[in-house]
Amino acid sequence: MVDKKDILSILKKISGRRILVVGDIIADEYIFGNTYRLSREAPIPIIRFQSSEIKPGGAGNVAMNVAAMGGSVSIAGILGNDPYGRELLNIFKRNSVSTEMLCTNSLRTIIKTRVLAGDINTAMQQIFRLDRGISGGYPEDVYTFLKNRIKGQIRNFDAVVLSDYGEGLFSEEFIRWILKTASGMKVIADSRFSFKSYRKVTALTPNMNEISQIYGRYIQTDEELRKAALKLRKITGARYVLLKKGRNGIAILKENAKLTSFSAFGNTEVADVTGAGDTVLAAFSLAISAGIRPEKAACLANIAGGIKVQKRGTVPVNSTDILRAVNGKKV
Repeated sequence: MVDKKDILSILKKISGRRILVVGDIIADEYIFGNTYRLSREAPIPIIRFQSSEIKPGGAGNVAMNVAAMGGSVSIAGILGNDPYGRELLNIFKRNSVSTEMLCTNSLRTIIKTRVLAGDINTAMQQIFRLDRGISGGYPEDVYTFLKNRIKGQIRNFDAVVLSDYGEGLFSEEFIRWILKTASGMKVIADSRFSFKSYRKVTALTPNMNEISQIYGRYIQTDEELRKAALKLRKITGARYVLLKKGRNGIAILKENAKLTSFSAFGNTEVADVTGAGDTVLAAFSLAISAGIRPEKAACLANIAGGIKVQKRGTVPVNSTDILRAVNGKKV
């Protein structure tokens, strides 16, 4: 049962909290069309183009969620000097995401293109996804720029959020540098299968596949989940482990080794899971930055994630959405 007064109190406390998001910034491109016949060239549908849009994904989506929930956010990362990068830059500026720490250069923006189609009587479904990005690491001048900007401003923030999508920004050296630079601060890290590199942080936020890899086999029970989280904490020294369980909600391992679970919030009909982990990360990080107890921070994150999966596409969840949802109203 959600305590509405608690949620209202948390939303008030997180308003204006200063968050630095560092990570892989992705352009999520959506192409929409109508299917109207099968191709004679191959057993595939022909899709007639209808419209397209670009939205911030990855660390960009985390930052957008922080801003939507009332936080004051800056983003540090890389955008290509191309149409996708320029569009993301404009979106950030329109949505109160500070871009002073963004490195824009001749590298190509990371792009994930999703094609969605359907006929006039059906909901659109994702047909395929095409990924374009960086192969290999980034040049040294990129890291020099980011380090100079981050080092000069990092102590102005209440928390640092690391969004590692495995796209090349977080080299082992850069991880070590940023953790040392943020020493003593609240640091929350989300990483694609590289959690073991993030040591002595405030919290780690693996999903079921990632924590199962650390455990050694796919997790079946809550006790196995607790043991896996304890193993990750022993390896990394993380204070908390927030576990994203998909359709089964969220769980958090606290300092006393107790695992507290929350069932998935809201409608069980899932429209789109894209970006849900970013929403969870943003909500949890904001709450932790405001000194909210970890189980209540996890509760807020669970609500925000439950709202997100009912929305199509990479879209942020805002504080109004959360208030409407906990009051039983449609978002």
